[in-house]
Amino acid sequence: MMARRDAATPGRFSLAAFREVHASMPADLSEALWRALCLGAQASVDATLDLNAIVRTIVPLRVGGNRVLAARKHLEACFENDVERGVKVAFEEAVPWLEAMQELPLRPSSRSLPAAEAILAAAACAAWLLDLRELEPLPVLAEGTSRLLTEEDVRLLSAQLPLEQRRRWRLLFSSTRDGTSFTRFIALGARRAPCLIVVREGALPPSVAPGMPPPPNAVCSIFGGFSSKPLQPSPQFGGDYGSFLFKLGAAPAVFRSSGKNSNFVYLNAGMDLLPNGLAFGANGSLDDHFFGLWLRDDLETGRSDAPCATFGDSPCLAMATEFRVEEVELWAVAEDPPPPSDEEQAAARGENALTAVGVLSTKHEETRKFLEIATGKGQASADLGVTKE
Repeated sequence: MMARRDAATPGRFSLAAFREVHASMPADLSEALWRALCLGAQASVDATLDLNAIVRTIVPLRVGGNRVLAARKHLEACFENDVERGVKVAFEEAVPWLEAMQELPLRPSSRSLPAAEAILAAAACAAWLLDLRELEPLPVLAEGTSRLLTEEDVRLLSAQLPLEQRRRWRLLFSSTRDGTSFTRFIALGARRAPCLIVVREGALPPSVAPGMPPPPNAVCSIFGGFSSKPLQPSPQFGGDYGSFLFKLGAAPAVFRSSGKNSNFVYLNAGMDLLPNGLAFGANGSLDDHFFGLWLRDDLETGRSDAPCATFGDSPCLAMATEFRVEEVELWAVAEDPPPPSDEEQAAARGENALTAVGVLSTKHEETRKFLEIATGKGQASADLGVTKE
């Protein structure tokens, strides 16, 4: 509810908004809870917090085996180690407020410090009517750090994925780390796992640290797409209806499949008559070169046409239809599937699995001869016969 109050800074919360929403909460209590959200710092009236600050504070108080320790640290942050004042506010302000909310977890018999800690923790939790499913930890970013995704971006994109794809993301490719070779991009990223590709066009000021959101005056844009199936080089579109496009920044948005066509994800290289590069979504055939997002095989230029029917008539993701790529990251959101067996590879080549790699192949000739001697069977065994000598 508070995330929608200020269109200029969506997802951020001010002390004034917090007090307005919780009008019945005593002033000292609201200031104390706000101070804890600010990680113990002085809570300026002009300060704003985002969802991640709320999550970092509330989740340890609600779940896990260290809730008692978390409650103790929370009280210290609320009152900057002024324990005596914390006990006073807990019993004189938090208890009546929690009783009115019907959220009081216990009936303390004395003004003990542990009881005060539990009461203030309960008040903090009651102040945020958040679904625990929305407080799930962010995916662990492994095998590299992101220069393009903020915590808010990761949370937004993770929420669009199945639960099993929200745990661990692996950096398969980064143009900063791996260069701009499309051959290397395919070698590191194809046939691996469902993945997110993140693109930045435009330059960031040198003062912006990696992973920090661009300032309002930055001339850049960050966007990308999700392939719900492993990237597969092919002259045809792949993927399925779980694929989507997205745009990050001040007004983030996700554009899911519309069901109008199945032109989800395309990856190809070295073709004379077909597009080369990675593309998401198309209104017609590949010959039209009309894509919701297209990274050409130089990994330096791209195109975003609009509206793209595949993904809900998505708009142009970049600042202009034709754009220059400044940076690319490819993240796997699941573990790689096991490599195909010899039999599966033979079948994919159109060969008979038994004679190519199975029991009738040259690979197992020595084993067959040993069994013939051991069982007293002759050459007929090579033809799957059972003739006895």
